[in-house]
Amino acid sequence: MQSPERSPGNSDTGTLADVFMTVARQVRRRQMHALEPMGINPSQARALRALARAGHPLRSGELAERLRIQARSGTDVIDGLEAGGLVRREPDPADRRAVQVELTPAGVELAKQIGAAQRSASAEFFAVLPATEQEALRSLLDHLTEECQ
Repeated sequence: MQSPERSPGNSDTGTLADVFMTVARQVRRRQMHALEPMGINPSQARALRALARAGHPLRSGELAERLRIQARSGTDVIDGLEAGGLVRREPDPADRRAVQVELTPAGVELAKQIGAAQRSASAEFFAVLPATEQEALRSLLDHLTEECQ
């Protein structure tokens, strides 16, 4: 009987977690490649998408938390986006000592383009699987996500 930790027919692939991480890295590489023509790095893309998902300005510290990075690293990301005209900093109306970050119209548009490019790159990667297998994989991943929160 085949161990659930091994892939059938290939004992060199490692554990299920190893295979999962390999797939995740391959998807990430494809998504990063899709960002290259946009002149934006993955951290900046994540920040734009996080701001777009929020739908309202975020304090810089809150944005860093959502990105799971240190506040200093968040400042570097915001600096780059601001220099590109994609975000602007404004004083927080509730606390003038704090700064909020909001998307500019160019940032909103680029966030949409990033999302579309990443979805396209992912769809292309998973297209080798028939639709039924894609749906089964999605269902399994959703189940893991729900159970492990």
